Amino acid sequence: MAYASLEQRHWLDRELTAVQARWFFFVAVLAFALPFILADYRYVDDNWRSELDVQRAWRVEGRILAELFYRLMTFSGVTVDIFPLPLLLACVAMAFGLAALVRHYFIEPRLGHCLVVLPLWFCPMWLGNLTYQYDGPTMTLSLVAAIYAVVWRGRNTLLNVLVPGLILGAALCFYQVTVNVFIGLCCLELVRSVRFQLPTASAFALLGRQLCQLSIALVIYYATAYQLMQTNRTGMLPFNAEGAGELGLRLGLIVHKVSLFLTPGNTWMWVALAVLAGIGYLWVAARLLRSVGVAGLGSLVLYVVALPVMALSVGGMILPFADFTLEARTLMGMAPVLVLLFYLAQFSLSRVHARLEWLLLLPLLCMLSLAFVYGRVLQAQKDLERTLAHDLHHDITNLPELRDKQPIYWTSTDCSGSWLPALSGTLENLPALRFVLSLKPCEMSTVENLTDLHLEANDELFSQLMVQGQGQRLVDNQYYDIWLLNGYGYVALKPVDKTPKLPTD
Repeated sequence: MAYASLEQRHWLDRELTAVQARWFFFVAVLAFALPFILADYRYVDDNWRSELDVQRAWRVEGRILAELFYRLMTFSGVTVDIFPLPLLLACVAMAFGLAALVRHYFIEPRLGHCLVVLPLWFCPMWLGNLTYQYDGPTMTLSLVAAIYAVVWRGRNTLLNVLVPGLILGAALCFYQVTVNVFIGLCCLELVRSVRFQLPTASAFALLGRQLCQLSIALVIYYATAYQLMQTNRTGMLPFNAEGAGELGLRLGLIVHKVSLFLTPGNTWMWVALAVLAGIGYLWVAARLLRSVGVAGLGSLVLYVVALPVMALSVGGMILPFADFTLEARTLMGMAPVLVLLFYLAQFSLSRVHARLEWLLLLPLLCMLSLAFVYGRVLQAQKDLERTLAHDLHHDITNLPELRDKQPIYWTSTDCSGSWLPALSGTLENLPALRFVLSLKPCEMSTVENLTDLHLEANDELFSQLMVQGQGQRLVDNQYYDIWLLNGYGYVALKPVDKTPKLPTD
């Protein structure tokens, strides 16, 4: 009779098998990655990585496993461009990771439960990571490793510390910022311990294991990949009032960048999600106190502290460094925050009716829509760079004054202005996409597309000569000027605020 009752349950209420969960997540993950595959846009970093020896590409950045990954993928010692194969394989790995995570969060996961963990991939900040054709797949593998470091459970306490520590150490050797995701997911584990009313001793034991796992991972990373780093990004903020003030400014800047994703069309939805999550958060705390009383105060302290720690993990490891690199890809810690919102909102909705958890589809569709809009931005950026490269090549090769003059210098003393006229309306209404793309005119890959012209960057010399009033303007283009200065050619980009729209199709 029990078996018959199970068969009569609606398919939305049935438990998913491991295989079914993996297929669901693979389709969802691939849907989010599809705009990047279709755009096929090579970011600035992708161009110079394709030209460097693989031994120098990632090793000096402390990301030795990224190098090993491309050695295995390309069967060579150089960074051969095989996009989108690495991204497709990374999507498969991500599907396995999300399937493991949903089975960790829910004993008998339903299809609706899968919506709770999808923000780990659908997070708008993740658009910045996937912009990189070379680094996006390795960052994805790093994220998958962080997931398994959280969900892995062994037969004894020692293995539960050592194995996740090793897995997290491998994640850091792919991409160091992933430690922010691990810390955020660990905070979510503490929230779950209160939801399931684990004894205070068990909650503190969980915290102790997490700290040990993190310590082991940091030791592994320091003893391996860190020793290969050749970068000056290791300076830290001073431990004084000035450093504290700078830290506060950085936190405010992160809040501002995150707020860019709120628009008049979606603010109501995110506010509703936050309210539902807040209700769920208070509900869990009240239920704990009602069930165990004063004995649960220790767990409640961890429950409360977990929130500010998770908020700090959005910026995480980039906050204390003197070299503050604020880009969407460095805010990976936002993904666990979204998962927590979904987790607590699902708890609130399911207390009313299990089917209400499907309302979580709305913010997921919003994030998926943003990914496809961003795909159009990448396509427009690629079209602009190709147009600019074509015009430059035509002008330079047809100027008799520049014949036999090599190198020709590329300068961009003013990197302001709007450089996507084809999507000016989109970027005006969705300013977060400009933050995600994080490109200025001086950072476009136009130079890499004109290798036969031997362009070289030289901003300082051009500025000095212009101050002296020397030079002859040969070309006055809407995007650039070409000057002849002291016998050398200079291509000077200029800011573009309002230009005729370029075709996007």
